[in-house]
Amino acid sequence: MKFSALGQRLSGGSGIELLMDDLGNALSATGPSPLMLGGGNPAHIPEMERIWGERLRDILNEPATLRRTLAIYDPPRGNARVIEDLAALLRQEYGWQVGPENIAVTPGGQTAFYFLFNLF
Repeated sequence: MKFSALGQRLSGGSGIELLMDDLGNALSATGPSPLMLGGGNPAHIPEMERIWGERLRDILNEPATLRRTLAIYDPPRGNARVIEDLAALLRQEYGWQVGPENIAVTPGGQTAFYFLFNLF
């Protein structure tokens, strides 16, 4: 099959893909558990796990919130309130003059960097 220039670029391998394959293989190997120091894997922070557990229990007990969480997608641009709140936080904490129009929402860091590095 012949791909367009964009198709060729998107279907090619990437460094982050190789890194994530290596990390995944290390995690699935037998033997002592490796210490994960990055590569996109979230850390196990007991305080955050407790907070997430509490929030998940709240969601399960709120039918409308559960329904929205499981079955109603945000628009492609992302959740407008989250984007506006993030811009406000960046202004407040760092004094950056940013608004929602300066925030890019991606499905993850790997995707963000992949598109950023392949823009030019």
